[in-house]
Amino acid sequence: MDLREAGWLLFGLLFASGLARGRMEEATAAAFRRSSERGTVRVVSARSGPVGELLGRSSVVSMDGAAMSIKALPLEMGSPHGPGALVRLFCISLASSDLAGIPLRQVEARIPDVRVDPGALMRDARLKIRSAGRGVIRASVSEAALASMVTARMPALRDVVVTVTPTAVEVSGRMALFGAAGRTTAVLRPRVTVSGDLSLEVIAATMNGNPAAAALVRGVEAAMNPALSPSRDLKLGLTLALRGVQLRPGELVLEAETAPIGGSRKSR
Repeated sequence: MDLREAGWLLFGLLFASGLARGRMEEATAAAFRRSSERGTVRVVSARSGPVGELLGRSSVVSMDGAAMSIKALPLEMGSPHGPGALVRLFCISLASSDLAGIPLRQVEARIPDVRVDPGALMRDARLKIRSAGRGVIRASVSEAALASMVTARMPALRDVVVTVTPTAVEVSGRMALFGAAGRTTAVLRPRVTVSGDLSLEVIAATMNGNPAAAALVRGVEAAMNPALSPSRDLKLGLTLALRGVQLRPGELVLEAETAPIGGSRKSR
């Protein structure tokens, strides 16, 4: 048995004893607590069976947080090279939390085949990711959050109110733009662009109760879009692209795909 194999046997025994699983839970929780000054965090690591544990594997690591304010997901990237302890599925769930300044009702992330640096985990209780597979993130955006996003894109629109129905997004407010001023209402249709961003298309608009001029509509669309660019706005530390958008009463549900991280190896 060479030194590398002995090291893996030792790590597998630590995993089987529960020490490595405890370190993984501790490191994950600590990373999220460092990233937010408020809120609650709970992390659990599921057993992967005797053989999986002896190989330094965990089947699922689940992190649940609530009422947090996170500037960016605390994903610490390590070198893609070297041994890695494999987590078959890493699940992140945030409820009623702010992410990069955007208030979200719910965020669910599922990232498969996450390889972590076992040395950093056992030595420093830090979760350093060597590589990960392609994951999926779902986020529920409230009407209030959408109003904040529209206001940020269009400072000329004041007192913004957003209403989301199963068929459209309605935005109303006071506007002074391109020589037009008064109360405006726009009916928007969300769509996913070819670059994976969220765009809001104006399908009807009024100014002071009258149909808005075409030039005003074009100006509003140009100023407002992209309404959300996941990689730019959510600051998850991952390369993201939207792949779906769904309208529900009172909320917009976005689904994005994360690009793989690091090397393609799934295990040690």
